[in-house]
Amino acid sequence: MKRLMSLLLVACISLSTTACEYRDIDKILFITAILVDVGDKEGTYDVYFEAFRPSSSGGAVDQAGDRLIYGVTDVNVMEATDLLNNYANLTLKFSQTKMLLFTRRAAELGLEKHINLWHHANDFTVRTYIAIWDADPKKFEEVQLEGEKHLGIYLRTHIDNTEASTSHIKVVTMIDIMNASAIEGKILPIPMVKPIEKGKAQIIDFPGVALVRQYKMVGEIPSDKSNYLMYMLDHVRSDFIGIKNPSAEDAETVIVTMKSKTKTILSPSQDGMKVRKIVQAKAMLYGTQDKFIPSREAIADMEKQLNQELKEQCMDLYETYTSMGLDIFNLGESIYRRYPWFDQTDLFTKIDFSVEAHFEIQGSNYKLGFNLNPVNESHQSKKRR
Repeated sequence: MKRLMSLLLVACISLSTTACEYRDIDKILFITAILVDVGDKEGTYDVYFEAFRPSSSGGAVDQAGDRLIYGVTDVNVMEATDLLNNYANLTLKFSQTKMLLFTRRAAELGLEKHINLWHHANDFTVRTYIAIWDADPKKFEEVQLEGEKHLGIYLRTHIDNTEASTSHIKVVTMIDIMNASAIEGKILPIPMVKPIEKGKAQIIDFPGVALVRQYKMVGEIPSDKSNYLMYMLDHVRSDFIGIKNPSAEDAETVIVTMKSKTKTILSPSQDGMKVRKIVQAKAMLYGTQDKFIPSREAIADMEKQLNQELKEQCMDLYETYTSMGLDIFNLGESIYRRYPWFDQTDLFTKIDFSVEAHFEIQGSNYKLGFNLNPVNESHQSKKRR
């Protein structure tokens, strides 16, 4: 009897709660993306909220709501949020916020204030993705995407897919930037996003990655170089590299990296620290211009090209950004974790840095692989007998 009464009580509570939720859904504004820019007036910020407002009709929730954009200016982001709350006269919900975007100006000024304020918001998730909006803030309002009209939802999926397919960027969440900024000198590459016109449609492009140190943007790496950064950070899932076709003049062959592992070897000495980055990668032929004749010599030539290309590009990145005082490969952190006693004053003058690459090109898993070891005909005839 007690069990029956308990079940009836739970059923009544569920029914009453559901009815209440359907009645209150009209009073809720779900924020899907936020863009923060520096205001024209000193000490103020322009905050743009992309929102979705569902509605209930006949006991069902209509999820085909319009994309709503609200722009608010105030002294800080939380004040702007409170102002929006009063302006819209709705309950703001941040549990569905997919993207937290910052303009270049805001990122160069510093993100710490915004991150800390939102981190302490009741329903704001620390797994929200972070990116740098490399365009005019007005385009945040004007962007019109095919298929998905809400920019926050589109960007979240687009970043996941791009990270998995090209490794020119990596996912960065709110908790990632908080953890990275707690380590002195650590550089965090944050995706830069930009709406562009392609034909009659608008798409979101990734022009590169912003280099953020201690919550401030201190530099950037263009997209045609950022994949080499990911090799050094051991964050390559898949990558495409173009090299010369060994079987045809003035033709190119595209190689796709299927698996990559980067090791950091540290060797302290009296003069400083020897640092070796060793990349072990497995790749396969993706496409080629003109003909391609697979042979041991051709495969060895392509592997040599890949090894040389990766080494040169990574060394160029190292020399370029260390001259700016930026430890983009986070060598200081690696050294400190293993040798905390090592004096890192004028660190780059004490480091002997080198890169080694070892690519292995294999046949495709989906098509007939390279037949580089033909079986001897006499051996075949013996087997037939």
